[in-house]
Amino acid sequence: MQDEVEKRADNLQMAGGMSNENLAALVRRMHERHAAEGTTEGPNLQVMAKTLEIHAPHRIVALLARLVQIDADALGRARAEPLRGELAARLGERLRWLQDLVDGGAPKSNAQAAMPAEAHDVLVPLELACAIAYFQLTPPRKRMESPSEVLDVLPMVAIALSAVAPLLRADGEGVGKLPPQEVQAQLFDKARSNGTQALERLRIRRSDLDAAIVVLREARMSFGGGV
Repeated sequence: MQDEVEKRADNLQMAGGMSNENLAALVRRMHERHAAEGTTEGPNLQVMAKTLEIHAPHRIVALLARLVQIDADALGRARAEPLRGELAARLGERLRWLQDLVDGGAPKSNAQAAMPAEAHDVLVPLELACAIAYFQLTPPRKRMESPSEVLDVLPMVAIALSAVAPLLRADGEGVGKLPPQEVQAQLFDKARSNGTQALERLRIRRSDLDAAIVVLREARMSFGGGV
C-alpha cells in the first residue's frame, strides 16, 4: 500500500510541478478533499499529502504532511463514528496549520513565523509547539532526516518544554494547567507507548513557547551546543 501511495504521489508531482503557487494549490486541494468526505474521485488525500512530504520546501511542512498521512490512514480505517469525528477534527486542524504555512504563495521557513505576531496568548497545540521548538533549537546538521524520525522525538521535546513552561490541558471542561504530578504520567509514561498521541489535548501559550525556546537555546549554548 505504501509503495502504491508513493508511486501515485510521484505521478501527481510530475504532472504538476511544485512552484510556490502549485504548493498552495495542492494544500487547498487537500482541504477540499477533506471537506468532501466520502468521495472517491481523483487522487486521495493520502497521496496528495505524500506528494507534499516528498517535495516540501521546509522540514516543518514535510512533518505536517506526514502527520496528515497518518491521520488520513487512521480515518480510512476507523469505523466507529465518535472516533471518526475525532480523527476528522484533528486532520482538519493539521490542514489548517499547513494552510497557514503556505498562505500567500511563499512557504514560511517555520511554523512560528506563520503565527500572527500579536497572538501572544493564543493556545498552540503541543504537538505543533514541539515541532516549532525542534526546528528552532536543533542545528540543521543535527536534525533527523525523515518526518517519521522527527515524530519519534516530539514527546522528548514536550518533556523539555514542560521543564521551563506551563502546559495546559484542553478538554470538554475547558482549559486548565497540567499539574506537575501528571506531567510524568502524560509525557514520560504515555509517550513510551503512544508516541505523539500523548500530546493530544495539550496546549501551551504562544508567549510561554517563545520564552521556553529562548531558555532552552541559552541552556544548550551553556552546555556547549552550537547553532
